[in-house]
Amino acid sequence: EGQLPYDLTEVVFDYQVLAMRDGKSEVLVSSARKPEVTALLATLAEAGIDPRVVTTSSLAYHALLATSLTGNPGPAPQDGVEAILDLGHERTSMAIGGPQGLEYARTFAGGGKDLTRAIAGEFKVTPVDAETWKENEGDVTLAPGTPAEVERAAAALLRGLAPTLREVRSTIRAHFARFKKKVTRIYISGGTAKLKGLDAVLSRELGVEVLKLDPIPRDSADPAVPRGAELQAAQSFALAVRGHGTARAAKINLRRGEFAFKGDLDYLKGKVSRLVAYAAVLLVLTGALIWAQFHVLSRQEGKLDQALCTTTQKILGQCQKDYLVALSLLKGKSSPAASLPQLSALDLFAELTARSQKVSVKLNETEVQLDRVRVRGETDGFEGVDKLVAQLQGFRCFPEIKRGKVQKNKDGSKVQFDLDIRVQCPDQAGAKEEGA
Repeated sequence: EGQLPYDLTEVVFDYQVLAMRDGKSEVLVSSARKPEVTALLATLAEAGIDPRVVTTSSLAYHALLATSLTGNPGPAPQDGVEAILDLGHERTSMAIGGPQGLEYARTFAGGGKDLTRAIAGEFKVTPVDAETWKENEGDVTLAPGTPAEVERAAAALLRGLAPTLREVRSTIRAHFARFKKKVTRIYISGGTAKLKGLDAVLSRELGVEVLKLDPIPRDSADPAVPRGAELQAAQSFALAVRGHGTARAAKINLRRGEFAFKGDLDYLKGKVSRLVAYAAVLLVLTGALIWAQFHVLSRQEGKLDQALCTTTQKILGQCQKDYLVALSLLKGKSSPAASLPQLSALDLFAELTARSQKVSVKLNETEVQLDRVRVRGETDGFEGVDKLVAQLQGFRCFPEIKRGKVQKNKDGSKVQFDLDIRVQCPDQAGAKEEGA
């Protein structure tokens, strides 16, 4: 929105994600003011045309770059990219890229109208006469021996072309600054591209190979596009290629929202009865599936309730099918379950073994009961006994550890010790194991 000189509510736009890297997305966005789109659709409607797609010419041309349908028999450049320059009457579009994808697209004001205005001003003729002369006699070739009048007209045409050249240079520089790739070949199209010698002038001014775009195959003796109209029809051909989806071109379509294409509604009306029948069948199948699942779940719920009743009857002496109530009764201090030990002798032995392995000690004798654990072992020094006691005190069910005999053996190489550990686990609701 910050890139537009008008409010977002005044435009229709479409976008496509080009790349995602480093947590960021590069997005190609195309927009047009709603009055312009309305005027375009109204003009096409007068000709009996309701287009499915409205896009920009530069994006349409990328379909030709991506498929190498440029009419050039030579290979695409390996060390750079190509561009298509559409020189229209009032606007010029430029698409830069190749088979690897669209890299840069731009449309700016300027084109054949500026050249017509330059001829009209130079020779003081009407714009209509200047346009007719430009199309039939226009030539920007300044060869030696050129008549003065022709040289004068060519100079006027070049002056009219100067603003467009300036924008093309700016576009090429902006692309290079962004992608560090050179534009090594430019194809020109549009009505203005028919001007004699224009490709040579652009090649000299831009320092790039410039060719006329001729993508339309000539397989038929009666082609759809008349001879000599290839440059004006190149954009239409590019749109046709885009519509076939043969290229990885940007699928930007400005027929969105209030401008959405509605031509397919007529086809939909003819299929309503079939769609209604399909929807009814789907609704019936969905209802049957829901009923079957509900029936199965009800049976499973009944089995679970019965199992809970049986369990509570054995332990509490009463049948209880409410899980929360049964759990509360089982956890109560006065319930039979309260007398059950939280840990078995095997659990206590496993905890003792796991913690003693963290210290360099050897346990020679171990006696494990539910309320008391007695340990006899040996270690390299007195500090080993301290480390073992510290490890055992980290267990929540060993609240008290008493040391018995702690002395060196006969040869003085080891320290023998006895430990008496009281077992008492705190209430599980508030118990937290420390040091685990």
